[in-house]
Amino acid sequence: MDIRKSSKRLAKLLTYILGRQPDEFGLVLDNNGFVRIKELLKAVCEEDGWRHVRKRHLEEILISMSDPPIDIHKGRIRAIDRSRLPCPKTDDKPPKLLYCCVRQRAYAHVREKGIRSSEDRPVRLTDDKHMALRIGRRTDPEPVLLTVYATRGLHHGVTFQRYGNALFLSGTLPADCLTGPPLPKPRAKDEKPAPAPMPPAAPGSFFLEPNPQKRFEKRSRRKKEISWKKERRKRSRRP
Repeated sequence: MDIRKSSKRLAKLLTYILGRQPDEFGLVLDNNGFVRIKELLKAVCEEDGWRHVRKRHLEEILISMSDPPIDIHKGRIRAIDRSRLPCPKTDDKPPKLLYCCVRQRAYAHVREKGIRSSEDRPVRLTDDKHMALRIGRRTDPEPVLLTVYATRGLHHGVTFQRYGNALFLSGTLPADCLTGPPLPKPRAKDEKPAPAPMPPAAPGSFFLEPNPQKRFEKRSRRKKEISWKKERRKRSRRP
């Protein structure tokens, strides 16, 4: 397949993801419709038949098509036609149980402090465990799956927004709204075993020296050095 045909197929897929249903791929676009290219590529490569896609393939669309359906700017990408994108809508009655994933390294902190969101990166939730794990594996090969009790969140004043058909967005989630697996036990420091004590010598026993020849050579060499020095002193004393 030549570049034009492959670029056209990829452009069609990107038009659907970035212009219609980003939530189906676990993506959330910013207010201007942009998403980071790295994040998009992770989602695209999860699809069968698209695992080969790299940034250069996105750039080929801009070069090979006279009217490309995408716009790339400073490491971000968006669709030109965004008229059919879903808009976040407040949901006062979200599903009782929602799911999200966190990295293993952050799990202990999340259990204590909860999950914090930022203005440009809300917390992504879903009522599908498989989707939650799919999103989580983009940042950690073995993420920790958390259950979010939405009713508790509402009592804490958390606002949930429905984003398309597959995602829910929220602000900061308190720790008591979350449950997950037990925290792993801290690893004990590796302690070196103490050396085994030498067994006491039996009465009348003796130990052979490993290499008596070397010891003899050292003694004889030392004697030669001493005798040579004495001979030199004698010569220096002669008138």
